[in-house]
Amino acid sequence: MNKIRKLAEDLVAKHPTLFSTDFSENKQAIEKVMIIRNRALRNQIAGAISTIIKERSPKLASQEPPTQTIESGSIEQQTEEPSTTAEAQIAQSASETR
Repeated sequence: MNKIRKLAEDLVAKHPTLFSTDFSENKQAIEKVMIIRNRALRNQIAGAISTIIKERSPKLASQEPPTQTIESGSIEQQTEEPSTTAEAQIAQSASETR
């Protein structure tokens, strides 16, 4: 394992909520955690962190199924069937042309 990857994994382990899959956000987060004067090195670490988070995301999704909560009344039910509505529009446009 290369040194950049190891450093990135250590940072993610120590600060799991600080990093995301977004490269730009990770660059800014790295500046909060440590001092890196070399821009290229900072970018490599940020890229490695983004990759690590992306690799772990499918694993987390397969372990915990997403939960959805549906509040009553938050989903409007359609009272008419789509075909009935379309037929009514066609009939109305036909009666207007007569």
